[in-house]
Amino acid sequence: MKVKFSIATIAAAMVIWFGNDYFFSHASEINHSPQTIKVVVTKVMAQNVPIQVKTIGTLSAKKAIDISPEIEGKIESILFQYGTKVKKGDLLYQLDSQLFQAQYSTAGSELHLSKLTYERNLRLMEKNIISKQSLDDAESEYNNKKHVLKELQIKLNKMAIKAPFSGIIGASQIDAGQYVDSGEALVKLFDNTSLIVKFSIPEQYFSQAAIDNKLIIYSDSLPEKQFFGKVSYIAPNIDTNTRTMTVWAEIENTDSILSPGLFVQVELVLGIKNDALFVPQTSLIPTIEGNDVFIVENGKAYKRSVKIAQMVGNTAEIVKGINVGDSVVTLGQEKLANGRNVELVSL
Repeated sequence: MKVKFSIATIAAAMVIWFGNDYFFSHASEINHSPQTIKVVVTKVMAQNVPIQVKTIGTLSAKKAIDISPEIEGKIESILFQYGTKVKKGDLLYQLDSQLFQAQYSTAGSELHLSKLTYERNLRLMEKNIISKQSLDDAESEYNNKKHVLKELQIKLNKMAIKAPFSGIIGASQIDAGQYVDSGEALVKLFDNTSLIVKFSIPEQYFSQAAIDNKLIIYSDSLPEKQFFGKVSYIAPNIDTNTRTMTVWAEIENTDSILSPGLFVQVELVLGIKNDALFVPQTSLIPTIEGNDVFIVENGKAYKRSVKIAQMVGNTAEIVKGINVGDSVVTLGQEKLANGRNVELVSL
């Protein structure tokens, strides 16, 4: 029996055959067609940023001394409260000065008599009643008595031990009634209005560190405050054990908030780096060899290896791998592959 096919039937069969052939020949391409990934990007811009070194330092008083007597004697009285502020010239200790007071009184009387003798001889000499030698002897005695009185006055002054500068006085190391030797440490005096922070920085910054470089310090005991200063001393040598150099900086502490001995965080500014490139930390993809980022160009994402110079806050300075104007993916990169189609969205 002969089967008759209409033209329409034959045409439909050809469409089905060609359609199936196209589907199977392109099935792999259809199943693996790149999916468009939504991402957030940021434009890379050049910035001028400070070159900073962060380290730990220790505070010390710019002026701190042990108060000591210049002359031996017995402590008669102590005239300060420990831990309080004292002014320059305030009396701190009084040594027993009775012996010197008596000697001073006697020397004063002897000086007065020698002066009278000299003045009398001077009048007699004018009348040629006495010899020139007698006048010279009287003058010499008078000058000697003046010298003795002056020395006793100096000793009496040294019996009163005063503050050489204004500051905070410590606790007395001796009590009233004790006998002390000259040079014996009695109490410490600190000038807290100006402090020194001492710290070390790596030798790589040797050429950049300079007198008057500015810095900021922070203390854990005062987390809401920051203090400013500038470099006053740079060691001329490198420590061969630590490969660092010592730096001192002066810190203003007019309100005496900070105290000597405190550990502080130091941020030293060594200069300004021009045209530095930064990206958000969220754009970085850690790898075994370093870090990658995705750059979007013409609707596609491309992976690039980058080199990081430093981390500043929530950003990273990039010195290799990106250029000004690049669109760096900051969100959505976990789904990306090299060459994947992307759609830019805003947060």
